[in-house]
Amino acid sequence: MLLNQVSADYAVVLVREALKHDRDLLVDSTMTLRELERVDFMSVEQFMDLLNRFTELYQVLSHNKDWGFELGQKLSIASHGPLGFGAVSAETIGAGLAFFANYLSTRASYMSGICEAGHQNTVLRIIFETPVNTHRGRMCETLSVIIQELINISGGATEQIHWKFPTQGQARVGTYECWLNGSIEFDVDIFQITVPAAIAETASTFHNPTAYRAAVTQCEALHRNAIAADLLGVVSDLLRKRFEQRLGETTAVTTIPTAKESARQIGCSSRKLYREFQAQGTSFKQVKDEIMKEYLVDLASKPLNVEEISYKLGFSDAGNFNRACKRLLGLTPGALIREKRN
Repeated sequence: MLLNQVSADYAVVLVREALKHDRDLLVDSTMTLRELERVDFMSVEQFMDLLNRFTELYQVLSHNKDWGFELGQKLSIASHGPLGFGAVSAETIGAGLAFFANYLSTRASYMSGICEAGHQNTVLRIIFETPVNTHRGRMCETLSVIIQELINISGGATEQIHWKFPTQGQARVGTYECWLNGSIEFDVDIFQITVPAAIAETASTFHNPTAYRAAVTQCEALHRNAIAADLLGVVSDLLRKRFEQRLGETTAVTTIPTAKESARQIGCSSRKLYREFQAQGTSFKQVKDEIMKEYLVDLASKPLNVEEISYKLGFSDAGNFNRACKRLLGLTPGALIREKRN
């Protein structure tokens, strides 16, 4: 999984549910249901588009106000891949909740979890990124059913759980009480589950050290990919901003950072930057070259001579600029200018 992605399983359930009402959420989409069923992840933007369509459909079918909870029931903890396997195979229920919190973002990058174990209670809190705030209420409903199932199948009684939901669900408190055990409270901005220590410390019914270690390995790999993709995006943004600043200056003051300078700017070591880029099958030089190539092509179409373009892109030596242009585009700067202006 990479940054800005979500499990395609969630989308498949939405599409199948809509088809039961003769509505195709994938109409005008480049993807069919069969193709969607074959992929592991999709972009958050694509998923949000489907979720918006699904929400509009159920606003029309107003007789069903429970679809957030029903979605959680259909997904279930077992359908969450290594996240689900790790959560149920942990040593205790509390360890399973901690695993769920630690690796929730490997299923949907717009969510993250915090799990804190105390003497009296274990508290699990789910945090949502801004792009999904419109659907946060329904997402809380879906997750609550999944978390309750996790505790149940692991051998824990859920009657003593205390649920805390964002206030937008308060008008439907009766619905919440139908789906969830334990006590329910509505807060301004919180989705939180408090589990008594006696339940959290209960040995999980499905504890399996081998399965748990395998799940940790898989989730860690997904997590590392997300971090590497995140780092790549941060460095790319830094380079683009520097190029934009320099191109906007009459007398160039801004410099284009090296890999070492970029690492220092974003607060990581050069070694980590190189390692994470390598994990993504690229390098700092390749990323910088691709960005520079975009600006080079754009500048070549403007009324600037070779020296001016070279200066704007940060080259102090005409020979270096000439070699870079030929390496990136297979043309000398002069030939590129003639091609773009004819």
